[in-house]
Amino acid sequence: QVLFRTVPLTPSLLLCISLTFLSCLCFSPTDGINITAEPGQNVNLTCRAAKNGEVKVLKLIRVGLDPVYVLLYRNNRIDETVKNPQFQDRISLQYLSTADGEVNVTLSNVTENDSGTYLCKVMDKMYLQTINHLHVAREGECFCSG
Repeated sequence: QVLFRTVPLTPSLLLCISLTFLSCLCFSPTDGINITAEPGQNVNLTCRAAKNGEVKVLKLIRVGLDPVYVLLYRNNRIDETVKNPQFQDRISLQYLSTADGEVNVTLSNVTENDSGTYLCKVMDKMYLQTINHLHVAREGECFCSG
C-alpha cells in the first residue's frame, strides 16, 4: 500500500509553491504592531514597504469604521475626499522615502475613540500590508510601568 506519491514539479506547481511562500513572508494574520497611548498623545502608525521603493499608493483603514479610510495617498497626493471625518486635521504622512522599508503615518491628539485595528497597505512594486493595534487609555487610566 502506497501512502505517498511523487508529483512532477511542473512550472505551474513551482509557481504555486513560490506564491504561497511569498504570501507567508509578506503577511501573517497573527502579525501586528501593538501601540498603547494616553489621550492627547501623538502616535506613529507604521506601514511597511519595500526597501528603496517608490510608494505609489498608501491605504490606511481602520477596521469597523465607516467610511473606512483614515488616509489614502495616490497620484502623488493625499485624497481628502474619502477620509473619515474623525481624522480630519489629525493625520499626517511623515515619510514617503522607503530606504528602510517603513513609512510612518502620525495620528495626533488621540482619543479613546481612536482605539482599534488599523490596516496599512503600501503599493510600490507589490502590496505589503501592516497591522497596527492601537489602544488609547480611558480618561484617568494610566499605562504606568511598575
